[in-house]
Amino acid sequence: MNRGFRVLFYNFKRSPLLIFSSGISLCAKQCNKAKTKTGLALDLSAQYKKYDLREHVLARPDMYVGTKEICQKAEWILDGNEMKQEVLTYPPALLKLNSFSKYVHMHLPEGLTTFRQHPDERWEVHLAPSLDKNFQQISFVNNVNTTKGGRHVEHVMSQVVEAIRVLLEKKGKKGIRSGTIRSHLWLFLNSIIENPSFQAQTKEELATEVKKFGSKFVLNGPAVQKWAIQAGIIEEILSGAEDKKRSSLRARDLATEIPRLEDAEGAGKSKRQECTLIITEGESAKALAIAGLEVVGRELYGVLPIRGRLINVKDNTEEKVFANDEVKDLCTALGLERSLTYSTPQERKRLRYGRLLLFADQDEDGSHIKALVINLIQHFWPELLRNGFIASFVTPLIKARLGNQIASFYSRREFDEWALKTADHAKWTIKYYKGLGTSTSKEAKEYFSNLDSHVIPYRWEEGDDAKFDLAFTRNRAAARKEWILQRNQETNDLENPLSEKLKRGVTFSEFIDDELYQYSVTSLKRSIPSVMDGLKPSQRKILYTCLRGRDGRKEWKVSQLAGMVAHRQSYHHGEAALESAIVRLAQNFVGANNVPLLLPVGQFGTRAEGGDDAASARYIYVQISPISDKLFPAADELSLTLTEEENQKAEPKWLCPLIPTVLLNGCDGLATGWSTSVLSYRPNAIINNVRRLIEGKELEKMEPWFRGFNGQTFPTSPDYRAFNVLGKIQTFSKDKNFVHVKITELPLGVWTQHYKEKVLSNLVEKGYIRNLSQKHTENSVHFDFDMMKGYIDVDDEKKLISTFKLSTIVSARNMVLFNPSQKLHHYLNTDEIFHDHFVERERFYKERIQREIKRHEIRLKTLQNQVRFVQGVVEKTIDLHDDNIIAGLIEKGFDSDPQNVHSDRRHDFGYLANMPNRKFRRGEIAKLEDEMRTVQRLHDATGSMTAKQEWLQELDQLEKEFAAQDKGFKCAEMHSKLAFLVVVLVAFTWAQQDPKARSATQNQQRARAMPKLKPGDGANQQLVTFLRNLRKFHQQGRAPATQQWQKQATTFCSFFHRHPKCQNGKKPKFTDITPMLAVTQKRVVLQRQKQRNRMARRRKIKKIPKLQKRKNPLDDAPAGMADLIPDHVKHWGKMKSENRKKVKGVCARIDCKAWKAHKQKRDHLRGQMKKFRAKVKAPDQSDDDIELELDRTRQLKKALLEKAELDTDVDPADDGVFDGDLLLTKEQSEYLLNELDKGGVEEEVGLPPGAEGEVAPLDPSQDPDYDSSIAGASLDYEVETTDPPDAGMVQPEEPQLSRMARAALFFEQQYVRKWDNTRPIPYTFHESLESGDQQTVRQALQTISNNVPCLRFQYVSAPIQNGYFLYYMKTDAPGFCGLSRIGKVTGGNEIYLSFTCNGNIGVTIHETMHSLGVDHQHIRMDRDKWITVNWGNVNPQMYDSLAVSDAKTFTTYGVPYDYASVMHYNAYTAAVDYTKPTLIPIYNADANIRVMGQRDSMTKRDVEILNKMYCKPANCYDTNVYCGHWALDNQKARDAADQLLEEVRQPLDALTAKPSCFLDEARGDLEDAKRAKENLERQ
Repeated sequence: MNRGFRVLFYNFKRSPLLIFSSGISLCAKQCNKAKTKTGLALDLSAQYKKYDLREHVLARPDMYVGTKEICQKAEWILDGNEMKQEVLTYPPALLKLNSFSKYVHMHLPEGLTTFRQHPDERWEVHLAPSLDKNFQQISFVNNVNTTKGGRHVEHVMSQVVEAIRVLLEKKGKKGIRSGTIRSHLWLFLNSIIENPSFQAQTKEELATEVKKFGSKFVLNGPAVQKWAIQAGIIEEILSGAEDKKRSSLRARDLATEIPRLEDAEGAGKSKRQECTLIITEGESAKALAIAGLEVVGRELYGVLPIRGRLINVKDNTEEKVFANDEVKDLCTALGLERSLTYSTPQERKRLRYGRLLLFADQDEDGSHIKALVINLIQHFWPELLRNGFIASFVTPLIKARLGNQIASFYSRREFDEWALKTADHAKWTIKYYKGLGTSTSKEAKEYFSNLDSHVIPYRWEEGDDAKFDLAFTRNRAAARKEWILQRNQETNDLENPLSEKLKRGVTFSEFIDDELYQYSVTSLKRSIPSVMDGLKPSQRKILYTCLRGRDGRKEWKVSQLAGMVAHRQSYHHGEAALESAIVRLAQNFVGANNVPLLLPVGQFGTRAEGGDDAASARYIYVQISPISDKLFPAADELSLTLTEEENQKAEPKWLCPLIPTVLLNGCDGLATGWSTSVLSYRPNAIINNVRRLIEGKELEKMEPWFRGFNGQTFPTSPDYRAFNVLGKIQTFSKDKNFVHVKITELPLGVWTQHYKEKVLSNLVEKGYIRNLSQKHTENSVHFDFDMMKGYIDVDDEKKLISTFKLSTIVSARNMVLFNPSQKLHHYLNTDEIFHDHFVERERFYKERIQREIKRHEIRLKTLQNQVRFVQGVVEKTIDLHDDNIIAGLIEKGFDSDPQNVHSDRRHDFGYLANMPNRKFRRGEIAKLEDEMRTVQRLHDATGSMTAKQEWLQELDQLEKEFAAQDKGFKCAEMHSKLAFLVVVLVAFTWAQQDPKARSATQNQQRARAMPKLKPGDGANQQLVTFLRNLRKFHQQGRAPATQQWQKQATTFCSFFHRHPKCQNGKKPKFTDITPMLAVTQKRVVLQRQKQRNRMARRRKIKKIPKLQKRKNPLDDAPAGMADLIPDHVKHWGKMKSENRKKVKGVCARIDCKAWKAHKQKRDHLRGQMKKFRAKVKAPDQSDDDIELELDRTRQLKKALLEKAELDTDVDPADDGVFDGDLLLTKEQSEYLLNELDKGGVEEEVGLPPGAEGEVAPLDPSQDPDYDSSIAGASLDYEVETTDPPDAGMVQPEEPQLSRMARAALFFEQQYVRKWDNTRPIPYTFHESLESGDQQTVRQALQTISNNVPCLRFQYVSAPIQNGYFLYYMKTDAPGFCGLSRIGKVTGGNEIYLSFTCNGNIGVTIHETMHSLGVDHQHIRMDRDKWITVNWGNVNPQMYDSLAVSDAKTFTTYGVPYDYASVMHYNAYTAAVDYTKPTLIPIYNADANIRVMGQRDSMTKRDVEILNKMYCKPANCYDTNVYCGHWALDNQKARDAADQLLEEVRQPLDALTAKPSCFLDEARGDLEDAKRAKENLERQ
């Protein structure tokens, strides 16, 4: 039967309709008069023959309501031009439709997503995607089929289109036309309209206006938007818009659309098929390609860089793929259209480029990027791959050079094969081309000059599609695993030589089996740790670099350590990845590491963000953990198998710790085909099992353990391979509507902030919980909230845990690790891990013991030969000056150097002939024999030691280290809990306090917090204004409003602290102060002026006490010793005449008596010192004491200028500071003034000349606010308010010293005292320091402690009354980086820091070292041997900053001068012209001038002087200031050290009363100093 129009007739009383499946209906009047037996004429006009209709019968619209009126059924078939009738029998169910929905679905194919809205009986709307991308509609009005639609259709469609347009705009796509949206929709509409009117009698189109419908349809917009996304309509609209945009995009528009694209001139034009688009990996590779375009030109070549890796299109929706910026740019540049398949040449001609050339790095990562680009084309446009659309550009991965010879290798395997075949490959220089950016522009031109030898075409073969699915489809992980294992076992290598690839090309299957396989193997090595050390390669590189230093006190900045690792271990990837790995190794919050292998110094993240809140790598430091030092013994390094990179040794294949560290911290990893997850366990349990293995016992089961975790962990399987980890939740009854809930622990790996956002915030929004508060600490979790009763049964613990998501399952079933042979192995349990580790660790011990025995044997043989040789020289049987001494030694049976057994020299006797002359004494023979016996004992002990014994000993040491760490963690945890309890206790006490008493306490606190108005014009003005306002109320006979007076009463009490009504937190009433308003304003102003004048008037300074002068230590020195250091005996403060002329010349150019700027600094400093004294509760310290202390400093500076004969021309900088950043106590200044012969001097000071006008008495009548009737008040009530006393840390009274001892500065210890190194030095912070500032101080103190083990620091929460402590305050003092006391000071050492200078940590170290007793490097008495001072550029007012210290009281401790010392000022100190230096290094000026004044870190010399100062034994102490200089410069001591030491020992001991340690070290120090000086002279 031919297809045609099927017509169903109905025998109704009204005019019959011809119902077609196309929705076309004709009235009988339109038919011609060809009669049928029904009496109806039927003729189908030609206009309807174009419809090819569905082969099913449509019901009348009134049939769906249940009408059973069915009559004659006949079907007319159009056969050519003739109609034939065929009577058919239809099942009744076909026409018995009882719903409009069923009618709609008769039109639609199965599985199509539809939308339905039926708000009432008048409207029913269905929407479906259009099948032919044209708008379709089937609509009815009162059961009449409106085939042409009408206003009811537009009424609905306008709402639908607007809802979808809003959604498109939210997705960033604006300007989509309504017609475009309509073309994707099919509308089914059934409506009831009151009194409908139509455009014609055929009733095909509704004409009734919307307002006359009788009802309105309101679309559910969000529901339509959701349907449009699910049905794929949004994706189709966006895709169509992009295709249209790309197809219409002109070449000149691409520069704006894709700024990174370097478009070919012929792209999109007539030569488009000849054009090639080069896709590069990043901008640096683009630069290389651009350089190459100079050779091939830009007409046919374009360049587009791709940032990062392309998205894997196999497991993402089409919408997400084409929303990706890189995919969009690539498709736009190529002109790719989603709707085309490019299977025909005509379609391919629509592309802008005829070929895609992949230009990626030659390593495994570059292969992965190429694979992702090919995967994109294969997934959406596979026909392009079948037509040779893609090729690859190859460049050398490694180049080897030897002279003029260059060998290029395009893969690592090529290089490895060449290295095996080339005997002298070690002589070649190897360069690894990690990225294309490594190649030079010259090399790029070489590549492009011979394109045929660098371009590999890709070709298609059957089965390639399956390979792409295998490589990139997510659910094919098992197949990928099998593929990698199979490829790993294949003996035939699929990699063909480059020449073969260039000749025949590479199939996509070969590309995946070769290059992508290599990437997969590399990703496994990067992501899966070794069973031996639990480390991935990047982590191993980091740890090995740190272990090589073996300095537990050394700190590395994370950013610098990353660079060091990349350089030393040939790391070929970005340093940002290394920085992240370093941070992860050092993190110690709950859920990170049980045992951090690196110690964090700084903010390394918390459990709030899972470590993502760590500070930047340039701000934080790490150091090797003491546990790591024990875990990885240095004695094992010779047993490690090192990898080789670029012809140089790098990190080991694996490290061999004492215990399997993979079980210590656990690990996770995800790679191609495999993933791994190993749980962490308790260190003691691991050590116990290792011991059991050593002793041959059965291993014990272990449960996972996570340091600091307070939840529950219990096994869920009998084999201990799965565990449930629970958080902690508690509920408390509150009232009838709510239950109080506390969550105090979260499951492992759930971070606090994420939990709040993902879980609790949703419950808050839904109203199930309220009053959410957080009381977390750095290491603990604490959520408090109220939960609605009935939401959860609080007695059902499982339901509670489930609802609040406080459970997680961790598994030990996926422990995939590289075994010791570096093969992937799936470990079924921890026992297998223990056994694999045990075998290798035992082998290491055996090798170590044999190596130690061999070393002792070599040393014994060396000593035996040396004893015989020294005896021969002493007994004169061997002549050192004999020309044939070597032959004589051979004849006497001496052995060639035992340590150089592998040397090419057959007779190496340098170890004998080069012995120092001082060794050829009989006493040395005895020493050598003693050493021989010692080595023999060690040899015998090592020989009797077994591997298991040594292992057990080291496990004991490791266990002690773990115990120490546990103790530290417990102390920190206890401190945190204690702090929390204190807060709770204070809160409880406050809540229980009587309301009146609580109010009084609040008022008292407010009074203390109120800033006090100090004397001066500003304070006067505030008081005058305040009293004037009160006077207005007093004159009007009324009081201020209650609320207004509350504020004014507070202000009143801030002025008048001693007023009776302002005591104990009280506030006066207005009537309480009215008697005071009888006092005139004039009295108030005059009293304020009197106080101000008292501070400014001329005054006499207390007489400088006359002290007994310090005796010159040289007076008691042995004869001749004083003559050894004549250059150092100087007269403090004196200046050579030629230098004095230069200084006076400076005063001709500048004002050497300027004072205003200095006075501002002094005023600021005075205010800071008052703050300090108020904070540390020093009632005996008055303002006059502070003023006297500052005056003494000025007197000292003036006395120095007088000694230099500059006092008539120069006034010192009266800024209260000595030597740039030192605050001297009154006693220190007075001692130094006595050294300058100023004892007993009395002085009167006042304002400098010309400034007297500033202190003229203030005439109240001149005050614009003056009113003789206004009341004033006496200032007798004003007192300083201090905080309540705090017990703090109590320290014993300092003992009085019976004699003077040395410090590393220019004062005696009775003035500058050293700290007691047997106890930690307390320190605390002023509230002005923010958390970041406090962390800076802690890092500085940690740096000092790490370098000087006998110095420890302990934080205290409050200043120690009348004790000794460091007190750090923040100041904005102009021109200061830091100020500090020098040496230990009673009542506290205040250290002022601005935190505005470069190197804040270094500045803090500098000022702290002052407080420890160390002075500036550049004022040492031997300064002029190392520095030339440019006096013609020195500001004379700052002479004290450059005056060499008092020769009688300064010691160097034998430490050589150090330009880079953190205690050295920069080269422009005290400069008039800051473009010219004032301190010029004598040696290597260009280099050293740059390091002077550095504040990055302590140098070796800084560390040395603190160690000599604080870490010497109590019976080893020099008080003679010149001991250090004898140690440094004693030429005679160097030439005849033994004799001189014997001569000076006895008199020197008598002089110092203790053995002199410096002269014992003289020999070594002299040699060090000599070498340092010679090096500088050579430079």
